[in-house]
Amino acid sequence: VPSSGPAELDLLRIVPNPSLGPVRMEFLLPRSAHVRIDVYDTQGRQVARPLDAVRSPGRHEVPWDVDRGTVPPGIYFVRFAADEFIATRRVALLNSK
Repeated sequence: VPSSGPAELDLLRIVPNPSLGPVRMEFLLPRSAHVRIDVYDTQGRQVARPLDAVRSPGRHEVPWDVDRGTVPPGIYFVRFAADEFIATRRVALLNSK
């Protein structure tokens, strides 16, 4: 029986990466789930929570409008959690000057 939605839950990619500004996080959900996306610096401090909500099955994009006043250039870790699934991806923010 063919499926109408994605078969696997997955954090696909973060684009652009590296980035001078805002980034988009793309993910797939095979079923509705509570999704939480947190961004951490290399010291383990949370710097943003771009998403904390229930999302329907399918492909989704979530923007992270980087606040350059509080988030300096550097390496950050995006933690994606939905149901029992957890994935972490790295993103590099470049200096815009």
